[in-house]
Amino acid sequence: MNTRKIACLLMAFEDVGSGRTLEVYYKSLLLSPILVPIMVYTNKTSFLNSPKYISNKILFKIPGVSKSKSLAEVNIKYKVWFNECKRAIKVIKNLLGSNCIWITDNVWPELEKEIGKNIVQVFHGELFDVGLGSYFDYPKNLSFKKYLLIFVHGKLMRNRVIQRCGLQQHDKRIHMVGRVLNDTLYDGSIKKGNVLKQYGLDGKRNTILYAPSWESKRIWPIGGQKDDVSRMKDFCKFCETEKINLVIRPHPITIQHHVSEQIFKKFAKKFSNVYIDNPLEPDSRIPNKSIVASDILVTDLSSIALDAMSMGKPAVFIYPDKIRKRRWGDNLPSIKEVEKVSYTVENLLDLENKLHDLLSKKEKRGKITARRRFVNYAFSEIKGKSGKLFRSCLENCVKQKRTEFMRSKFTLILKVKRYLPGIIDFPYTVKLSAEAKKLLIT
Repeated sequence: MNTRKIACLLMAFEDVGSGRTLEVYYKSLLLSPILVPIMVYTNKTSFLNSPKYISNKILFKIPGVSKSKSLAEVNIKYKVWFNECKRAIKVIKNLLGSNCIWITDNVWPELEKEIGKNIVQVFHGELFDVGLGSYFDYPKNLSFKKYLLIFVHGKLMRNRVIQRCGLQQHDKRIHMVGRVLNDTLYDGSIKKGNVLKQYGLDGKRNTILYAPSWESKRIWPIGGQKDDVSRMKDFCKFCETEKINLVIRPHPITIQHHVSEQIFKKFAKKFSNVYIDNPLEPDSRIPNKSIVASDILVTDLSSIALDAMSMGKPAVFIYPDKIRKRRWGDNLPSIKEVEKVSYTVENLLDLENKLHDLLSKKEKRGKITARRRFVNYAFSEIKGKSGKLFRSCLENCVKQKRTEFMRSKFTLILKVKRYLPGIIDFPYTVKLSAEAKKLLIT
């Protein structure tokens, strides 16, 4: 009986945001008898702060593009970035062979030729079709037609993939598995009281979670300008006066590139009712604890809204003012579309009034019903078993193609220098457990 396993590379490339989701997929694959998960990072902070259960990981020191200011600079940096990624993929293939499985939660058509045919697509989240946050910016996106498997959260993403990528309605490669990141929201492992106690917040008070998207640098109240910070202070004061707990969870891109971590720490130091849930900390990589602990979510079209709404919690969406809307673009969903399932505000006074109403009055039954219907459409009513379903589908696919995966000989890291003439100077770090080294197909 062959006990060797197939390597599954989870590609957290430019992973200031998306790597957290892939780490949860990694955890699910630890239970597989035929697959070995390996995280691949291009962000040093994520590599160093990854959860303790991630014993197999590779870091490639590739310069990011997030700090670029002009469009021309971004385009130049992306050209360099893609070239460096291609080199990294070549290194991986020489380390582990060409028949690995590559799992990605972004879309990189520029890298597909180097990766090969064993690409598995997952999604780290999308609530509405918001343009820059979309997976379908590429014209017609023919990429998915070549992929090994496509895992979607529910009918919302399934229908979008089929429509945008020209796939058949009954494409057997598409599997609706729910959102793996959310499994711990529903299994009872997170207790609201315990989280608030850990955060040092009053368990008898209502709790608001402010969790913006990576585009929050363009949306009030946290952005790259001084007036945004002052507005955030006003919001903290409002919560303090109303005796409300406020959990602020900035997006990793925001805290790494746009707003100093020290600014957030000042909020927590000045207001005893404020806690900063720092996504860069190892124990706060995913937002589930803060979601469970909160009563209301305030966001700016982040897909975390679906996570909160799946637990029956209302979400309040902050819309940009006219100046910021021009900077954001014209791809925002209409206010009417959002308000069918939740609430929108445009300024601090609107937000304060809406929060006051939600905390003092019962929501209308029609709004609650519409929200539940929308969540079921997005997540296909799968709760708590997404990780298991994802792993099972992937294993079945590998079993069917096992002969093909076994065909080529793989090399181990100890033999790497023999296979890397000319590129051995590539700056990378590899950490594999002893068990992984023994079990990988060689």
